[in-house]
Amino acid sequence: MIQNYISSEKLQTMLRLKEKCVTEADFKGNWQMVLQGLEELGIQLPLSAEDLVSGDIRDLLLLSSHLFFVLPYYKASKEPIVFECVLGETTSKIIEIENTTPKNVTYQVRYEGSQDF
Repeated sequence: MIQNYISSEKLQTMLRLKEKCVTEADFKGNWQMVLQGLEELGIQLPLSAEDLVSGDIRDLLLLSSHLFFVLPYYKASKEPIVFECVLGETTSKIIEIENTTPKNVTYQVRYEGSQDF
């Protein structure tokens, strides 16, 4: 379910989750990838992969409940908007965002790029 909300790059990482975990390291590696995907969404948890590997039912129930209530507020991720330009030229792009509901909506934007530009 989380895979519907993260970028395709992070999705490729999460698709490498081990389906059959045998060792504690397998479980820990999977949880680390899941937590990285959630962090990309801006969902930070006070739990570590080690906490989740321990299998404390209370932690797992709280995590599941939290995701159940939080994830629906995230719109499924689409491909990033790429600004291609020739070095030295000025390029601009207008992005129109429309709120089709009567309620206020907050958008989160992540601007990535070189500090030189």
